[in-house]
Amino acid sequence: MDFTAFIRKDVDENKNFVLGPSDQGAYLDFYHAYKNDDVPLDHEASKYVQHLDPTFNVKPYYTFRKKFNGRRIIHFHGLKPHDLLKNLMGYKREDFPIALHILLDQIDNDENNFVCLTLQDFGTAIVEDKETLHNFCQMPFSKHNEKTACVDFLVRLVSFKARNENCMDLMKSFVRTKPCPEGEKVYLTQNPDVAKSVKEENIVSGFDHWRKYGHKVGHRSIYKCEA
Repeated sequence: MDFTAFIRKDVDENKNFVLGPSDQGAYLDFYHAYKNDDVPLDHEASKYVQHLDPTFNVKPYYTFRKKFNGRRIIHFHGLKPHDLLKNLMGYKREDFPIALHILLDQIDNDENNFVCLTLQDFGTAIVEDKETLHNFCQMPFSKHNEKTACVDFLVRLVSFKARNENCMDLMKSFVRTKPCPEGEKVYLTQNPDVAKSVKEENIVSGFDHWRKYGHKVGHRSIYKCEA
């Protein structure tokens, strides 16, 4: 039985995998059965197939420095590179599929994650191929300044190799450099606490707040200008 037929059989029979959930369980069950024909599966780990070392499955939201430093493969689990870029640009929570909200919360609430460095790894793999880089940045973004920011951000990030450059500050420097009336109106409307601070002259403008704090939880609006 090939792997596709194996999956279809399990779907048809509505069975759970024995040696693990989802794709990991599917592969473990399939290759265990391949080496142990007619031997029933139990919950003991197969002696023929084992889980890879975690360094082959490092995710952007991991917070353990030792595991990250030993990374061999970055697994963009759930949030893909363009999703991480949109998050850095300040896209609102509702702009993302509901399934990704828990991961957005995870990376927004923990400043010890390695989102910036995983994007640096991704950039290192893509920036030398200019056509692929531009194609990647064209597809997910509708606004010209976002497409340009995507390209420039990845190129700049790679140039800071081995440094944990502040991704948010770097991204904002490309996306927007000065305030605009329409941006102020939308941002202050969506963030009444910021509007109150501006009115009380505790903050210069909505733009100033967005550049400094807008990516934090509770202020997930991008500062949008027409030009």
